[in-house]
Amino acid sequence: MNNIESYKGTGIFIIVERIYNRDALNWHGIGASLLQVHRMVYQLYRKQDVYPEGKKITADNISLWQRIKILSGAHLIQHNSADNDTRFALDYAGSTFKGTPVNIPGLN
Repeated sequence: MNNIESYKGTGIFIIVERIYNRDALNWHGIGASLLQVHRMVYQLYRKQDVYPEGKKITADNISLWQRIKILSGAHLIQHNSADNDTRFALDYAGSTFKGTPVNIPGLN
């Protein structure tokens, strides 16, 4: 609850794609085809130290007034943390579907 850790994206991604063949109407191999591409994108984040008024804040030393200023959009200065803590976080997860109305084997 008192955790005020801040992380900044590094631009390093891991992309996991899974391709599924979905059932579609078919008569002896002639019919529609449906393909689902499921994608999950993770980004590496680096822990940041936060300095709202020139002094590093932590969960122990932040005041109520500083919290209000941060929530209202005060300018924050961030620097990479000394402990070099990094984490992967999920940035995107979703699916796209690609369909072909008539699929005849051997004919593109």
